[in-house]
Amino acid sequence: MTTKPFVFLPVLSHGLLVAGCGDDVRDYSWSPATLSRANSCGDLEVRLKEDALFKMNATIDSAIASIEARDSRTFDMGDDEALAAGDGTQSPTAPSENGDSAPDHSETNVQVDGVDEADIVKTDGNYIYTLHGRSFAVVTAWPTSALELASTTPVEGYPLEMFVTDDKVVIYTRVDGQPIFDGLGLPQRSDPYGYDYPMPEPGYGSGYPSLTKVTVLSKSGTAAAVEQEYYFEGEYLSARRVGSQVHTVVTSSAYRQLWNSWPSYYGDSDGDEIDALEELRSENIYRIATATLQDCLAYRFVKNGDAVEQIPCPCADYWLPTEGTTQHGVTQIETFDLDNLSAGLSGAHIVGAVQTVYANAESLYLAAAHWQNPGWMEERPDTPVSVTATHVHKFDIATDPATPRYVASGSVPGLVHNQFSLDEQDGILRVATTDRVVSGYTSQSVNDLFVLAQSGDALHAIGQIQNLAPGNIRHYRRLVLSALSYHRLPLPYL
Repeated sequence: MTTKPFVFLPVLSHGLLVAGCGDDVRDYSWSPATLSRANSCGDLEVRLKEDALFKMNATIDSAIASIEARDSRTFDMGDDEALAAGDGTQSPTAPSENGDSAPDHSETNVQVDGVDEADIVKTDGNYIYTLHGRSFAVVTAWPTSALELASTTPVEGYPLEMFVTDDKVVIYTRVDGQPIFDGLGLPQRSDPYGYDYPMPEPGYGSGYPSLTKVTVLSKSGTAAAVEQEYYFEGEYLSARRVGSQVHTVVTSSAYRQLWNSWPSYYGDSDGDEIDALEELRSENIYRIATATLQDCLAYRFVKNGDAVEQIPCPCADYWLPTEGTTQHGVTQIETFDLDNLSAGLSGAHIVGAVQTVYANAESLYLAAAHWQNPGWMEERPDTPVSVTATHVHKFDIATDPATPRYVASGSVPGLVHNQFSLDEQDGILRVATTDRVVSGYTSQSVNDLFVLAQSGDALHAIGQIQNLAPGNIRHYRRLVLSALSYHRLPLPYL
């Protein structure tokens, strides 16, 4: 088993509180993340709509603020040297072929030993298994003199990744949801961006979402046969396998379609943009108020023979965030047991999109990016403002391996780069982030390292090093102008 190196693990011992590389005087005005379970379907619907209203209003308020700033300000760019220099106070401191057994062979390069990660190629030494085109292919690999394509099994959709065990194969594909939605008489998903012209292709804003399909094959030698098929509304993010338990993470924009972000004529110089946005706000309030619970939730399906059936998701499986701490979307952890497929699915759903998945044998973490607008003002404060954060949610996958159990959440400044920015040992989580810090009309990146420990349902920092390797000052005024010149780009996503 080959494992990828994780470079910062030796830096901090578990209980060590480490001083930062310079005083951290950043202002953090974002709320820390928390999750709470829905008490009932009624409670879930009410809280989903409250969260939708919050996010819809924040989106429109940001658009209006950018219009007002554009219309009321006259930018004097000055010379480049003056802009770069600033006032000097804006930046924070900083074998043998004759044998019968399989030869020695490598396996998937994983982050954590014992936690399998999906890939496009797998091998057990005797055979090579690969996703090729729209098929699952088995190649006889040993002895090398017998190398040949042994079998292919067609798969539905466009292959993404797979797991392979001694007797099972789990294949992830992306499929068009239109046939299933039409076959079950389900309503189309409305286009959240307010376009009033037909979209060209199902699954890309036309009202029919793409689905992530999970196909479980039984495997014996080179033969494979379909044993179970699931469909989840949304995009495949990542998956982990611990023993026979497979944990799949899918993120969906189903909940996002409750409201429109832009009037169809937004940006038309002949119309009043702010009036149009306020009118859109009123329309969205009505749409959210009259939406049903199913309008808010992502669909799940199971295929039995040729028939596809919808799988209801218990409302108690939903976890809702602190207002304003999540981006648009719903994230699903879907778990099944390869040794007990008849048990079906279990898991947890979070209201909010996530971008990064990390797991070891005991815990699964979901990391969600958060941006905040530092505000539109004539003079920005001298205190640097952190405009990015990462909210981390921890799930226990060891106590009851068949059911991920939410246990705690925490927040740190900055954004993680990928799964290798996180690592847990003995219940202690280490997170490396890069933060964007804004002050005046300058911004720069800084790097931080945090050590988090669980206390109750919260992840608290017990050690940290901040302001590592500050980046170069950027001309933030130019960044603002770029955003204003293209109205549909919200400032928080810069």
